[in-house]
Amino acid sequence: MNLVLSQWTAADFDAFDGYLCGLGKGPDKARWEQRILNTRLPCVAVPAPEVKRVVRQIAQGNYRSYIDLWRWRNHTELCILGQLICRLPFAEQKPMLVRYAQACDSWAGTDCLCFNAASHEEYLRFAVERLAAVHTFERRLGVVILLKIVAPDTIEGILAALPGLEQEREYYVNMAVAWLIAECFVKCRAETLVFLQSGRYNAFVSRKAVGKCRDSYRVSPQDKQMLLQYRK
Repeated sequence: MNLVLSQWTAADFDAFDGYLCGLGKGPDKARWEQRILNTRLPCVAVPAPEVKRVVRQIAQGNYRSYIDLWRWRNHTELCILGQLICRLPFAEQKPMLVRYAQACDSWAGTDCLCFNAASHEEYLRFAVERLAAVHTFERRLGVVILLKIVAPDTIEGILAALPGLEQEREYYVNMAVAWLIAECFVKCRAETLVFLQSGRYNAFVSRKAVGKCRDSYRVSPQDKQMLLQYRK
């Protein structure tokens, strides 16, 4: 199917649905994917490399017209929409990412997104604002953005925002926070140790974050042992 279009229409989506199903791994794999993602959306089990290829091809044409249709029939199409939104200028991304995150009901819908590393300061502010959102996956989006921009110039702002999630109870948000703390420890060890010493995180996050550090080949054996004292 030609995905480089000058204008996407609703009729194009009918053909696109069939095209994606042809890229999928079949009904058994689709059922497995739906269980793993825990999504209410139908799944077609298109491999991630194929999804990325499809996104790149759509982006060669008028991908804004694809976004403007704001349409999906399955989880893969929702993820394609999100990845295309991330190609827009940041000012246009912001309201659309909020709307997109509120449409998500799966961790994969937020985790598949990529963000321009050149815009750390803007993404940091935007992500921190999302941490106070009502919708679970809007909060997870905020944490995922922070995870993907961990660097010496962002670590202070990231760690300062995390105590706001100390009372978080949603599993998918807490798991993302644990991944974030582990990534912070790997990339900015000294600053993250100060945060861990503060104890401003819940017991679930402490166990998962320490576990992820201990599973990582990027953490020394000495640090893996030392981190046990921060597991609540």
